[in-house]
Amino acid sequence: MNQLLDNDQIKTEVIAILSDYGDVVQELKFLEGRKFRFDYAIPDKKLAIELNGGQWSGGRHTRGKGYENDRLKINQAQLRGWTVLEYTYNSVIMQLIPDLKTFFEKSY
Repeated sequence: MNQLLDNDQIKTEVIAILSDYGDVVQELKFLEGRKFRFDYAIPDKKLAIELNGGQWSGGRHTRGKGYENDRLKINQAQLRGWTVLEYTYNSVIMQLIPDLKTFFEKSY
């Protein structure tokens, strides 16, 4: 967990940062017939943000089936033209803005 912000504060900050770049949708279902959802997305830019926790506690994103499902989800998204940026809760606040700047400089 981030030492300065708890997970709810981090989620609030992520939404605020993303809102500067477009309309943010939380829990966007992007593939008909599957339960796959992006944590955050800017649909008109086909940009998705995934926050992965539990790397120190053996959470769902780091265990066998959860890890496999995450890879399948990311691959399916990329095959459909989505850019998916993945972060841990510890890394997102420091990395998100520089990565968004890079994405928008290259894309638009």
